[in-house]
Amino acid sequence: MATAIIVRPSDAESCEAIAHLSLEARNESALGAQLCSSDLEQLLRQVQVLSAIPGMKVLVAEHHDQIVGFAFTRVLRNDLLRPSPSVFIEALYVARQARRQGVGRALLAHIADIAIGAEAPDIYVQLLPGARGTQRFLARLGFAPAASHRVVQAAALQRELARVATGRRRSSRTLEDLIARRRRARGDAATGSIDMSQVQQEWDPSGTSAR
Repeated sequence: MATAIIVRPSDAESCEAIAHLSLEARNESALGAQLCSSDLEQLLRQVQVLSAIPGMKVLVAEHHDQIVGFAFTRVLRNDLLRPSPSVFIEALYVARQARRQGVGRALLAHIADIAIGAEAPDIYVQLLPGARGTQRFLARLGFAPAASHRVVQAAALQRELARVATGRRRSSRTLEDLIARRRRARGDAATGSIDMSQVQQEWDPSGTSAR
């Protein structure tokens, strides 16, 4: 006789098991450090903080008296951008040894009940890049592509914005230098006319001369 899978809200004692499973998910994912910390104590603190966020519902799935899966979900109330409430699954994971035993379906069944109770017609889930097995699993249950997420470190974004801004100023200065060189070569006065079509042929938008 198959052992039933029990899905219930997480409690204080469940946080450590969720942290261990999160570390397992990190080791499986190509994202590595971008997914979560490799420090178990830090992960435990993060799970505890997330569990305490108002509106966050943390579910755990038990099989053979062990926690083998979890889900972090939130009910997003309607606002200017959402005409109706929706449920957002921020994290969904099943331990490798417990897959293909109905754990994921049990978690999603509980989440579907949450959505119906909140009168939320749609359920969104955030997927990790490369999680093809999870994508196929959700597709079989009717999940369709809705949007994609991109991530960048704030410091890296600032550096890139600064680099682009500096590059634009440098390119503008290089164009001015090219015009000045053509004037000197032709012996024109500083206010003399320049054939911009020729300058354009020599000008490379990357900031270098074609010659």
